[in-house]
Amino acid sequence: MGKLIYAAIPKRLTYCLSEINRTITAEGNLPIITLYAFPIQENGHYEKFRLEIKRAAQGMVEKCDELLIFGIGRGSLKDYEYAVEKGKPVGSLIKKFDMEWESKAIHDRYKEYRHIIEQIVGKSVLEELLAQKDKFDKNGAIIPETPQRYLNPPFIY
Repeated sequence: MGKLIYAAIPKRLTYCLSEINRTITAEGNLPIITLYAFPIQENGHYEKFRLEIKRAAQGMVEKCDELLIFGIGRGSLKDYEYAVEKGKPVGSLIKKFDMEWESKAIHDRYKEYRHIIEQIVGKSVLEELLAQKDKFDKNGAIIPETPQRYLNPPFIY
């Protein structure tokens, strides 16, 4: 019989839910996806029920055999940290599902979670990303390099 897998997914990756579900079930496991369990998150009522959802999610983590994290977000990082505290096996598919994981990993919004991100992606990877932080804008998008010819245009007489 397969395992009960808690899928830690940030809200911004709701478009991936079906693929995440298929990924987990393809291995013969049963996914627990809170974004399915609590669709109120999509309806703008999340703040009203935030503490109740957090408690319920922690209860689900405790019941599961393992946690897989699919993207970087406050909730998914908290779920990951809670699973580690409870001694649950954890895994990551961030690089496969979260196209913004690099910029999110170094974004100041997630600064308090850097120790968790370091566990997930590795210390050397995080240090390398932080060293390149100036290549990202305030929203985490990669700043394109300006070709040298535009920095020093020729004089026109």
